[in-house]
Amino acid sequence: MKLNPKIGGAIAAAIGIVILIGFLGLYFDVNKTDDVFHVTLADPAMYENGVFTDS
Repeated sequence: MKLNPKIGGAIAAAIGIVILIGFLGLYFDVNKTDDVFHVTLADPAMYENGVFTDS
């Protein structure tokens, strides 16, 4: 059974679009950064000469 060239082209285009969307989704997921700073650790008053003191 031979496919019509238009149908074959549409299938190839659909597969290409799905692959492109997959790569873009992975790219943006990898480059997403979540920088979280803990309030206690970010308080410079809790450090003496660069050493953490919990008092």
